[in-house]
Amino acid sequence: MSPRPGWRALKTKTWFSADLHLGHANIIGHCDRPFRTVEQMNETIIARWNERVAPEDTAWLLGDAAMGTIEETLPLLGRLNGRKFLVAGNHDRAFHGYKIKTGSGNGPDKVRTPTKAELAHWSDRYRAEGGFVAVVTGEAIRRSGHAIHVPLLGGPMFGHPTVLVSHFPYTGESREGHADRYVDYRPRLPKRAEAPWLVHGHVHTAWAMDAAMRQINVGVDVWDFAPVGADELSALIESFDPGYAERQLAAMETAGKARESKA
Repeated sequence: MSPRPGWRALKTKTWFSADLHLGHANIIGHCDRPFRTVEQMNETIIARWNERVAPEDTAWLLGDAAMGTIEETLPLLGRLNGRKFLVAGNHDRAFHGYKIKTGSGNGPDKVRTPTKAELAHWSDRYRAEGGFVAVVTGEAIRRSGHAIHVPLLGGPMFGHPTVLVSHFPYTGESREGHADRYVDYRPRLPKRAEAPWLVHGHVHTAWAMDAAMRQINVGVDVWDFAPVGADELSALIESFDPGYAERQLAAMETAGKARESKA
C-alpha cells in the first residue's frame, strides 16, 4: 500500500499490547504460559516490552495490566518504556465496570462497581505509579458504544488504516462457547457501514486474528509476550482486507465534501 502522492510516511513508532497480567500467578496455568514462576513471567514481559518500545515511542496497553498484590505490581508497569496509554480491562482497578466484592459468594448482590471517587483515585494511581499518560476507564464506551480511533502510521492519508482500540472484542470470550461478558463495554457494530478493524485484548489464546469479525487480538499470549507494532498491524489488515485504508480515505473525503456543501 503506497502513501498518497506528496505525503511522507510518519516515522513515529506506535505499539499495542494487552493482557500482561503482571503478578497473576494463576494465569501461567490458565494460558499455559512457559514460565516457572510469576517473577520470571513479570521480568520476561517487561524485558520483551522494552526490547521493542523506546522511551519516546507511543504504546497502547489494552487492559488487564497488573494483578496480584497491586501495591507490588502497579509499579512494575512504571518500568515499561514509552508514552503509555491504558485502556482499562475488567481486571484493572481503574475499569468503570471493575467488580468489587462486598461479601462471600459469587452472586450479583455480592459485588459492586467503583464509585466516581474510587475510579478517579485508581486512575491517578495508574498514572503516577504505572507511568501512564492517560487512563481510559470504559465509562465513555459504555455510554456511547464508540471506541477510540487510532491512526496507524499516520492513517489513511499516509496509506495506512485507522483502527479502533478496546480491551474487549466486538464479540467473543477466552473460553469457547461462553457467552459474551461486559457487553455494555464492547464497541458496537455499525448497522449499515462496514465494521472498522478493531484491535483488542481479553481473549488470551482464543485467536490472534478473527478476520471474519475484523478483530485483532494483541494480547501477549499470542504475540510471544511482546508488543505489536503499528506497521505489523497495518500489513496484517492489508493482507486480509486489501484497499481498506483507501476506502477509509474515500469516506473521509466524501464526508468532508458533504460538510462543505452544508456550510
